[in-house]
Amino acid sequence: LIKIGGRTYNIISQNVYNSMSAFTHDFYKNEQLIVGIPFLIAFHFYYNQKFLFLILETLAIVLERREEDNFETVFQTITSVSRVLFEYSSLFTTHEEASMANYTIRAMISVQTLSFIASRFSYISGVFDSIISIIHQCFMRPISIMDRHIVNQMTHIMLSKQSATSYSSVMDPFKKLIISKACDTSFEASESEPLFEYPCMAIIYHLEVVAANLQAFTLKFRFMQDMLEIYIQLCFAFRKTSKTSIKANYLAIFINFVIKALSCVMQRIGRIVDMTSQTQQLFKNFWVCLVVMGSVNIAQNSTDILEYYKKISTFSPPLVVDHLRSDLRYNTSIEDNSLDPGDLSVTKNLLIDCLECKNQSEISNIILRLPALHVVFLTAIFEQESLAVE
Repeated sequence: LIKIGGRTYNIISQNVYNSMSAFTHDFYKNEQLIVGIPFLIAFHFYYNQKFLFLILETLAIVLERREEDNFETVFQTITSVSRVLFEYSSLFTTHEEASMANYTIRAMISVQTLSFIASRFSYISGVFDSIISIIHQCFMRPISIMDRHIVNQMTHIMLSKQSATSYSSVMDPFKKLIISKACDTSFEASESEPLFEYPCMAIIYHLEVVAANLQAFTLKFRFMQDMLEIYIQLCFAFRKTSKTSIKANYLAIFINFVIKALSCVMQRIGRIVDMTSQTQQLFKNFWVCLVVMGSVNIAQNSTDILEYYKKISTFSPPLVVDHLRSDLRYNTSIEDNSLDPGDLSVTKNLLIDCLECKNQSEISNIILRLPALHVVFLTAIFEQESLAVE
């Protein structure tokens, strides 16, 4: 069609444009026209900008109507359209073009669309995987001019109807991306190439908002587990990164946002008594990372972040001191080749001395030599043990 020339193509597209404008309400019934749309989209960048916008608008209307007929075909078409747009993303040079790309993404991840799809997930094969794929592309691929509305939509998706499906549709690809990118030792962030693109960064900034608005206990508990897992992996990545690098600075900021979200959701959950072995292991790894691995140094320049750690310690589940002492001494709970026993020995010995010391005056002297967060940690441990005994 490109060889036919612009004039012929414009005549064809104008006829289709006129037909669509006149019969939008019947558009979704024309399966042949729907299936052919991705092929027409590819030529937009050469010939007809207005035509593309109408196609996107019509497809969005089709989804919003929630019609059962041909829904899977329409959805797969929008998936194809979105992928074509991403393939041509390097050509987005104007605000109008970027807005059109955003329009497609908004149609893909709108709360209404996802809620509709989730309710019919049992018999629409592969649709959920397509959602995950598209949102993952949103995280991975930059758009020249990004609309903040997209980020709000992603946040709303996790909160809409408080369903596990809507929560997973954003959190699962987000968690996978942030862990894989942060732990990629071959990538070093720079001013021109940040660690994450805008959508992913904005979700990080919105974590505390999500923590404050999740209602179902199962979702709050799952969010807490996700934050613990992300924190542990970011700590690993931070330890393997030069502390003077831009990437280390990004990781430090992200860790603080995760801590704030974790503190918020744990306050809303309350003190945890019963938990699975998986959750118990996450908490043990969390405290070992905090105290032993040196991630505590990230937050020591900020006095307010200490308050968030204190709240986490207050609502952490009771931990058995003997088990924790074993973790500190032998470091068996976390397997990581970057841990240097010599580098960790001073911190571990100080904490073990505190846990095993019988002389009160010696304990005071030891505590005075500990960083502030270590003291918070020990206070929480002794408080939890007292509560457990009572």
